[in-house]
Amino acid sequence: MRVRHRGWMTVLGLLGAASAWGGNCRLLQLGPLPVTLHGLRPTVRAGINGHRAAFLLDSGAAYGTISQETAARDRLALHAIPGDSLYLGGAGGGMTRPQLATVKTFSDLSAPLHPVPFLVVPGHDWGRLAGSLGQNLLRVSDVEYDLTDGVVRFLRPDGCAGQPLAYWADKTPYSGVKLRHVSVVHSQMLSHAEVNGRRITVLLDPGAPRSILSLQAARRAGITRHSPGVTPLGAAALMRRGLALAAMREFRRAIADLSQACRLAPHDAHDRHERGTVYLAQQRDRAALADFDAALRLAPRDVQAHRARAELRLEQPDAAAHRVQIDADLAAVARRAAHDAALQLKLGILYGEVGRYRAGLAQINRWLATHRPRSEQATGLNARCWLRGRSARALHRALADCNEALNLSAPETIDAGPGLPYLRQSLPGDDPAVRDSRALVYLRLGRNHQAIRDSDAVLAHAPYTPTALYGRNLAVAQQRYPRIGAEFRHFGLAPPSPAGNPKHATPGGHTA
Repeated sequence: MRVRHRGWMTVLGLLGAASAWGGNCRLLQLGPLPVTLHGLRPTVRAGINGHRAAFLLDSGAAYGTISQETAARDRLALHAIPGDSLYLGGAGGGMTRPQLATVKTFSDLSAPLHPVPFLVVPGHDWGRLAGSLGQNLLRVSDVEYDLTDGVVRFLRPDGCAGQPLAYWADKTPYSGVKLRHVSVVHSQMLSHAEVNGRRITVLLDPGAPRSILSLQAARRAGITRHSPGVTPLGAAALMRRGLALAAMREFRRAIADLSQACRLAPHDAHDRHERGTVYLAQQRDRAALADFDAALRLAPRDVQAHRARAELRLEQPDAAAHRVQIDADLAAVARRAAHDAALQLKLGILYGEVGRYRAGLAQINRWLATHRPRSEQATGLNARCWLRGRSARALHRALADCNEALNLSAPETIDAGPGLPYLRQSLPGDDPAVRDSRALVYLRLGRNHQAIRDSDAVLAHAPYTPTALYGRNLAVAQQRYPRIGAEFRHFGLAPPSPAGNPKHATPGGHTA
């Protein structure tokens, strides 16, 4: 199988000529990449910061990914991706937001690349693979996928405009298709084909183990589930397709697939949980809660379902009426958190939401002790600052936590490279999440002017942040009418305490 993909070119050095013909036309080889087929899936070996590892060759994916284990082994800092448009389907939930890790040196060609961004998808099980190589890496030049001979070749045509480049087809017939416009942002190989005389758009993916046809395209071509040769998808396949549709935010089609999967596998708790996460992404809280309840009836020890249900119930107006159930869910998560550091930070925040300050502080401290990279320390310190501010405990320590979090997130820059131009970001010293936490602490301390300043910074970044809107208005009101805090105690914020003494100010008027 030979597929040539014309991509964006970066000068890596001319490492040898593959062929020359047609006057001034030269085809220069930048480097070969050996391929091993595992079943129908092509894998390659490459280097990350000096370590060799196996990767899935995923030419249909826009971005390369690495596993959480690989990121932890190489001590790669993980950063949030700007914006809210990038979601991926993952085993841990229907809508998964990946993080961004930057590899200093990636060596897959004869010349190393510096630096290279990878997505890290929480909960995805890569098995023995370190991750996958997507188009942000594969498009460093034109690419020839010669899977029959077990090699991918990176080529650079020179003076070959308009000429066919099938150098290997001396007397062998070959065919070609015209690709849609390919750019740095839109990097997938899209073309047109016909099924039963109907024109469809196709994604060319040499790394895919089999060809598939969407239901929508099949219907246009007159193919139904009752047509000869059509085999209905099972529950697992429907679940995978539903999650993929959800990742593209095609929620109506996603729910249809996920619901059919639930009907075909009525005793599968995982299917209920996954559909619940997609309902949650649609803000269909009641349907999501019903699915989480069903998942836990089928699998009472499902920690992720316990956590999701607790979070969702805490967001409801009648959360107080479900305190017993929320506490039971948190207890189930806590039993697992003792052996899973990834759960500790989230559990600490949830404990803060139900007023269990000491339990929340203990979980966050455990998380901080095992997460040393500066970006992760900033995340943990911000969580501890928010917990202390929300609980009106140790307010000066809370302020120190927020200030340290801002220092740690200040001036490190992530260059996502040409493959992910809109992931290029600088972690600012005025991180709005930390400024939001610090605004609450300033408000508790009665430093209204500084609370307003931090809230303004948050609202400049995200104008509809509820905590910043409420906190800013309360700070402005307290400047004009100092007793307003006492009168609005039942809204959850007590009056600021003298010198930040927590015994004089706690949520709902309780004494620390």
